[in-house]
Amino acid sequence: MDAIKVNKRELIFLIFIVAVAFLLRTAWLEHNLFFGWEQGRDFLKLQEVASGDLVFIGPKTDLEGVFHGALSYYLPLPFFVVFAGNPFMVSLAYIFVNCAAIVFLYLGVREILGKRVASLACVLYAVSYSLIIYSRWISNPNLVPALVILFFYSLVKSRDNNRMLVLAAIFWSVIFHLQVVAAVALFVASVVFLFAEKGRVNRKWLFMSLVFVVLILLPYVLFDFKNQHILLEGIRRNFLTGGALGVDRFSFWDEMRNEVVDGIFPSAKNFALVVFWGALVIALLVTLKNKTSRLPLLFALSAPIIFFVAGLRPLRHFYVTLAVFLPVIVAVSAGWLWERGRVLSVLFVGLVVVGNLIAVWQRLPESKANFIHHSQRTYLGDMLNLLDYMYEDADGGKIAYNYYTFPYWLPQAWLYLFDWYGEEKYGYQPVEERGSPMYTISEPNEREVVHKENWHKEFEKDMDLVWGRDFGQLTLEKWMDTSE
Repeated sequence: MDAIKVNKRELIFLIFIVAVAFLLRTAWLEHNLFFGWEQGRDFLKLQEVASGDLVFIGPKTDLEGVFHGALSYYLPLPFFVVFAGNPFMVSLAYIFVNCAAIVFLYLGVREILGKRVASLACVLYAVSYSLIIYSRWISNPNLVPALVILFFYSLVKSRDNNRMLVLAAIFWSVIFHLQVVAAVALFVASVVFLFAEKGRVNRKWLFMSLVFVVLILLPYVLFDFKNQHILLEGIRRNFLTGGALGVDRFSFWDEMRNEVVDGIFPSAKNFALVVFWGALVIALLVTLKNKTSRLPLLFALSAPIIFFVAGLRPLRHFYVTLAVFLPVIVAVSAGWLWERGRVLSVLFVGLVVVGNLIAVWQRLPESKANFIHHSQRTYLGDMLNLLDYMYEDADGGKIAYNYYTFPYWLPQAWLYLFDWYGEEKYGYQPVEERGSPMYTISEPNEREVVHKENWHKEFEKDMDLVWGRDFGQLTLEKWMDTSE
């Protein structure tokens, strides 16, 4: 329990850092919270789960036949129920959880690397542009950073209290439900850590930890048996027969570089990479004599190493574990500099902080250069304004509508908003059919403009455009039948 205690100065510091992190993660969020088809799909499912529908599996991943776990729905369910399905309020709840986890990042790093490094790591974590974007994304990886930190803290504490292994196992299993790749990376790093600390690990508590892992992952097994082993087939097809492997031995570096740059100095790629490699070398030297202090490095680098060995081209968010511990690596190097010149250390940390804040100021107001949803522009504020305008124009009459979405013909976000917002506020929902008048909702398509133009021409054949209005990058148009 001593490691949980903080003095008054530490408490004030942590409250301040958590508050700063929360403000940065919610800045301009009300106007540009991303709500795409995947968010609509998940919120529609949450409606069913809240109504008593029992689920054993989560949404599909990007690999055919591979799914997220059922906790993808059950974990956000309390937020969904408490805030009556409001995506913005659910997002704020996610953000709060991620910010509160900073306390445990401090406690874990303090125990193995000292107060100074822990404090610097929390400052860098709070301002990290990459982690800010992850926090603002209503998706499965959203809560992974917080859970990774809790897993890290539990594992550190398990050295002196083996019961904490059970807690670590629980957090790891929950991460597995949300992002399998992160769980695999953490598993490899944890095995290395536990092997180095094997003299401190009690077999009884290790066995108990495995029991909890099996219990929490049991819904996967039940789903697989119920659905003709679709999960095992997906694993076999994607991993055992090379479906997702063997792309390019060095393709792992592409997105890793982007993650490093966005976590250190987003607007100066070369400078960020120099800082990263320098900080990595220093961190390796500093932790050479302390096995426990290597844990943040193991957690940060296990995913890149796995992707390199497998020859796998990862998606950007597969590096979320690197994003979480990159601030610790930079903080270790800053602590090393502090012992050789405080001014140099302060300037170094200040430069990284300023670099991230510049990116926040330049990109967040309009959500520019956002690496999560760069090809989509469906923001909740614009969508709700569009719906209000459409309903008010209809003035209580029936609303016939058609839509153009990107990705193509996936209207789940709109379907959820019609139900949650339109039904609640105006008492009825639009109907997807031809009618007069008819409203069309279109999202931007920056890749194939002609595809959207062809869709639009279909209405020009037998209908007159009455008016059109833009809401951000969304367009609402009203049409009347020319035969009337």
